[in-house]
Amino acid sequence: MRNLVSRLLFRLELGRVLLFLMQVLEYLPYAVSALKKRGGWIHYYDFQHATRNENPVEKTKLKVAEKLDSLGLGYIFAFSRVVRSTGPNWYQTALDMQVIS
Repeated sequence: MRNLVSRLLFRLELGRVLLFLMQVLEYLPYAVSALKKRGGWIHYYDFQHATRNENPVEKTKLKVAEKLDSLGLGYIFAFSRVVRSTGPNWYQTALDMQVIS
């Protein structure tokens, strides 16, 4: 699956990419490579476990920020929210981020 995704996205130069797969973090580098050379927007959806004292959105931001930092990219989180609760202490989160190459 990753080979297919990487081959398809490698040929594109997109302004926006929507990521909503399970294990979406491992596909983030492919989404970044599909953006235009000047960068673009990634709409990122993920599932996050958080206890009562934790913020699921902040946990998602931290996870994504670590990945983007490891890729050496600039980014801005423009919007983030909890989309819905999916189970006890599980949340679907959404991040809209601008990636600057």
